[in-house]
Amino acid sequence: MRGVSALARPPVRRVGHKGADLIAPGNTFASFDAALEAGVDMIEFDVLASRDGRELHVAHDYRSLDPRRPLSLDTALEHLSTPPFAAIRLQLDIKRRGCEQQVLAAVDSAG
Repeated sequence: MRGVSALARPPVRRVGHKGADLIAPGNTFASFDAALEAGVDMIEFDVLASRDGRELHVAHDYRSLDPRRPLSLDTALEHLSTPPFAAIRLQLDIKRRGCEQQVLAAVDSAG
């Protein structure tokens, strides 16, 4: 029976935290691209709603959000929807409650 349980194990997935946070600043195009080059199967990144809840950004928290050039979720999904990322799964870590429907709409819109 040992052989049967070994076959039932799910495959190991290589997940890039915030893209490839140890190679390039996390939650950025550079980090997503570095994760792809490193051969990950999945990219995890953070989604943060603006304080007023109107916008969705890719950032871990408000301190890490670049006030001059915040990366919008739509822009990140557009980048991650390009052919080089076609085989990469995405895991979105939503950092604030109440924006789930907005996140689903953005993902749906990005295809």
